[in-house]
Amino acid sequence: MAITVALQALQKVELQGSPYGTTDFIQVAQLTYDSSYPSGGYPITASAFNLNTVLGMTQIGTSANATPTVAYYDKTNGTLRVYCFASSFTSNNISATLSTMIEVQVGSAVLSGVSPTFLIIGA
Repeated sequence: MAITVALQALQKVELQGSPYGTTDFIQVAQLTYDSSYPSGGYPITASAFNLNTVLGMTQIGTSANATPTVAYYDKTNGTLRVYCFASSFTSNNISATLSTMIEVQVGSAVLSGVSPTFLIIGA
C-alpha cells in the first residue's frame, strides 16, 4: 500500500522573485498513512497533488485522536519521512529516557489511519 491523498485546495500563485524561477502552486492535502511505512519514507509523486514538481511540503495539521507524528519531505529522495515521539529508546548503543523524536519503524502499525494535513508548494 502507500499513503492516500485527499486534495483540499489548489491555488495558483505567482511568487514575485520565486527562488525556483517558476509560477508556483500552493496545494493543501490531507494524507492518510497505512501500516506499510517503507525504509526511507513514503514515496511522494507530484502527480498525486496535480503538480508537475513538488518543490517542498510541510505538515500544518494532524489527526485529533491518532498517534502524534511529524513528517518531513526529503526532496533528494522524493519521500515523506515520518517521525513520532518515544519516551525511551536505544540506538547505536545510546539510550535516551527523555521524550525523543525518532523515525517510525518500517511497517509500523502506529501510522495506520493517521491523517495529517500538508501544505505543498509545487510547479
